[in-house]
Parts: sequence; C-alpha cells; structure tokens
Amino acid sequence: AFGSDIPSNASSFTAGGNQDFLYFLEIDCANSDDTDNPGDTDNPNDNTDESCNIGNDGNQRGDFNTFILSGDVLSGTSYTLSEPGTLTSINVRANNSFADVQMAVYDDNSGEPNNLIAVSDVYTLDIGGIRSFPVTPVDLEPGDYWVMAIYSHNFSHTLVNTNTEKTVFYKELAFGSDIPSNASSFTAGGNRDFLYFLEIDCASMSTTDSGLTNKLKLYPNPTKDFIKVSGLEKTENYAIYSVLGSKVLEGKVSNTERISIQNLHNGVYFLKLNNEKTLKFVKN
Repeated sequence: AFGSDIPSNASSFTAGGNQDFLYFLEIDCANSDDTDNPGDTDNPNDNTDESCNIGNDGNQRGDFNTFILSGDVLSGTSYTLSEPGTLTSINVRANNSFADVQMAVYDDNSGEPNNLIAVSDVYTLDIGGIRSFPVTPVDLEPGDYWVMAIYSHNFSHTLVNTNTEKTVFYKELAFGSDIPSNASSFTAGGNRDFLYFLEIDCASMSTTDSGLTNKLKLYPNPTKDFIKVSGLEKTENYAIYSVLGSKVLEGKVSNTERISIQNLHNGVYFLKLNNEKTLKFVKN
C-alpha cells in the first residue's frame, strides 16, 4: 500500500517483464575517496574543472514540456560558451520516438547561425534518455554556438520550452540531404529552447605538448587557394577533414608554410595538427 514502509530487502520481489524508465541517480564522483583532502587535484575522480558543456542536459525543470517537432526541418537555438574547449559530441535528451535524427553545430554571426562546424552521423532514437552523438573533435573559442537537429518524422522527440526568449532558426530540408555548410538561408521562427547540449572538454585546451603552443593561428580564413599556420615550433604532421569526418588531405607543414587547398570543394574543413590541435577554416 502506498505510504507503507519501503522494504529493506528485496528477496520477496517478483520479476515482471521487460521495461525501462526515465529514472536516474545523481552521483557526485568528485567527492568519492577524497574526504581527507578535498582539494587534492591528483584525485582521478575530480573532474569538476574539465567539462564546460553548454545547453540543456535534461536536469532543467519547469517549462520544458511535450511539443511536436516537425520532420524534415533542421532547427535549433544558441548557447554561450564562456571559455575555450574541445567539442567532442552533440547530445539530446530524447524520447523513444523511433525517429532517425541528425544533429549539427553552427558558429554565430551577430546573433544568427553562420558556418557549420560539426555534424553527427544519422542515429535512431530507439530508446529514451540522453543520446550522445560523437563528432570530429574541434576546438571552440568562447562565443555563441547554434545546436540543431533534424528528424525523419513528426513527434515529441524531446521536451521543449516555449516560454523563453531564445530565438529559433530553421531550414526546411528533406531528411537525409546534406546538412548546409552555411546558415545564411535559415529563417528565424519564434522562441523555443530544447534539451540539446554540447559535450566540451575544457582541460584539453591547456595542453602544449609536442611543440604545439596555445598561439597557433590559421590564415587566411576564409580562403580560396591556400592556408598557413603560424605559431608552430617545429614541422608537424597535419590532416584536413571535412565536416563529415572524411580525411581529404594530409602531409607535413612548418611555421607559415603554405598548404594548397585549391582542389577542395567549397565548405568548412578542419586542420588537425599532430593528432592534437584542430583548427577550423572555410574554403570559398
């Protein structure tokens, strides 16, 4: 009977089929095994300073409610990053809508989405909860970033806040089409917020190993024929990737040496140096 004492032992419980629920435990890993030295930075569980995720992870309460999101529409809103970090995944707290979804991130230009900087593969929302979609890691500077998603059909794929001042931009797009490399044709469409968030590793931005510094600069950007990198202390291996994660060019580069990109199609690319530092550029 509701209100009775909760049993202290579950030996009398009965198995009853297969189900899963939107329940979770809030667990503080940073404080475990650290009672004697709460400021000990050598504690491997103390991760409180390494993550600077932005967006809504689903722990928000209040105004997030059921809302039907249309299929074949790429839409989202912006979130502010306050310190440099490396983007590793795009995430949604999803309902099990059994819809296919693809997510994308755009940088910002005067309060509107601008160039595509990351895009996920296509996934199916066959279970609820937080769904994490890995992307090619890319370093982000402080600023605003637009997190967007496109679904294969209409459904309440995630909870939505309609009582907000955050502006939504959208683009009608057949699901499965290429995600636009630039959002200049997107339309402002009211005020909504979503249970989307970016997983961003801030700790990696302080790494200066293998001759790489924190003063690397890629230029010209945007560019047409070539790029250069200044701030290199020695010759580095490099690889250039498309926003879909495909390697399109590789080689070695020294400080301010030209890298020809004449044969690349117009779009957004990522230059990855020595498997560590990633720099974004636009070919036009």
